[in-house]
Amino acid sequence: MKLKKFIRRLLSSLVATFGTRIVDERTGKPVARAFIFCWRGRIYLIGYDGTDQVMPVFLPQERISFWKRKIGFTTHPPPDFPKEYRPDSAP
Repeated sequence: MKLKKFIRRLLSSLVATFGTRIVDERTGKPVARAFIFCWRGRIYLIGYDGTDQVMPVFLPQERISFWKRKIGFTTHPPPDFPKEYRPDSAP
């Protein structure tokens, strides 16, 4: 157990020092830090400790290229519909 806690503390300190800063592309606010790896068509965020879930988005580019795209991250936006209560509708 002590070794597992030590490795976890070591990894979190490495991420805090050397990790890539993840910025919300929609708002421009920093979300967290993590190591980002792409392997076999998947994106892995190692050491991500943010409270919000992030999703990858394609960023606009000057030149259109279909084999290489810039990817950023954004958080889920809040719902855009009002919360309405209808007493006449059945659950």
